[in-house]
Amino acid sequence: HIDSSLYPEGVVPVEDISDAEGYDLVILVTAHKACLGIDWSALLDRMRTPIVYDGRRVLDLNELESMGWATHAVGKPVREGLQTESATTAASIIFGFSSVKHLSK
Repeated sequence: HIDSSLYPEGVVPVEDISDAEGYDLVILVTAHKACLGIDWSALLDRMRTPIVYDGRRVLDLNELESMGWATHAVGKPVREGLQTESATTAASIIFGFSSVKHLSK
């Protein structure tokens, strides 16, 4: 884990994934069992905008899409017409180093 005193202002660590509520984006940065075993259906219900970015290319993106997730991954072509929200206003969950939520001002 990263020392929470090093987080930028407005970033709040999430220690338990069941506390995740109202996020816009999940970023997977490691392939640890704890990250791969996430209940994606339950997390989907708590997301404000269900977008997942697989930075390790280890998730079954077709399965996640069938659940309702918008998926992006390293090496996955971007579809034409894709609209994205500004990163400064999106709240994200980052799996791997530490889970954080950026609180927009």
